[in-house]
Amino acid sequence: MQNRTEMTFLRDNLRNQLDSYSQLNELERNKQEALMSNDTRRVDQIVSQEEVIIRKTNQLEADRVQWAASFATPDADGMNQMTSGELMEITDLKNRLREELVELQGLNETNSQLINSQLTYINFSVQSIAGDIKPMYGSPGTLNKPPTDAGVSRGLVDWNA
Repeated sequence: MQNRTEMTFLRDNLRNQLDSYSQLNELERNKQEALMSNDTRRVDQIVSQEEVIIRKTNQLEADRVQWAASFATPDADGMNQMTSGELMEITDLKNRLREELVELQGLNETNSQLINSQLTYINFSVQSIAGDIKPMYGSPGTLNKPPTDAGVSRGLVDWNA
């Protein structure tokens, strides 16, 4: 009855991955709130929690890939002996896992945009304090172009756009 044990392994592995990705999504939502409220201490705590879950998830995926490789051999017969109920459950877990991953990708993109916005603001603030921002307007009706380093603008306006 080796195949029952293997099916149980796959089912448990997918459930654990689903749980891990659900946790990551919850943490990403919490991170989003912390980013919007500029709570850097909370963001650091969340990132530490994410790292632990990501390591666990990577190990689960490596185990699943190793399990799948055992079914890729010519003498493997386990998938053919899967019941329709098991197949439906595995398919459901796979679909739920896909949904969690799509949600995680969206949350990651939004959080990246929030972080980039904050970095832009910090850069602007530092340049303002350091006096690096030159006046945008020169003599009446003319614009001053910002100084460049190797063709890269250091100002707030993208003159190449």
